[in-house]
Amino acid sequence: VRVCVCVYVCMQLLADGGIWINLGPLLYHYSDSPDVDSTELSYSELRLLVLHYGFDIKEEAERTCYYTQNPNSMMHTIYNCAFFVAIKKPSRGW
Repeated sequence: VRVCVCVYVCMQLLADGGIWINLGPLLYHYSDSPDVDSTELSYSELRLLVLHYGFDIKEEAERTCYYTQNPNSMMHTIYNCAFFVAIKKPSRGW
């Protein structure tokens, strides 16, 4: 549900023709909490949701991103991230 709300808010905030550039892992903060409902979508499901809310996806790729990287440390966290560029279509009377 939270993912749906986030996509809806992006749709509401952008003007027609507005550009949404997304880069990030599909990381769901509550997925490990047994007492919290968490809906975790795959990228293909998220993509369908983005299209449903009136966006055209112009570019998409999977990108490797480094997180919490310290050149002086042996610890590195690497994510495979979803990258896309979406354009908001003209409003449909939402």
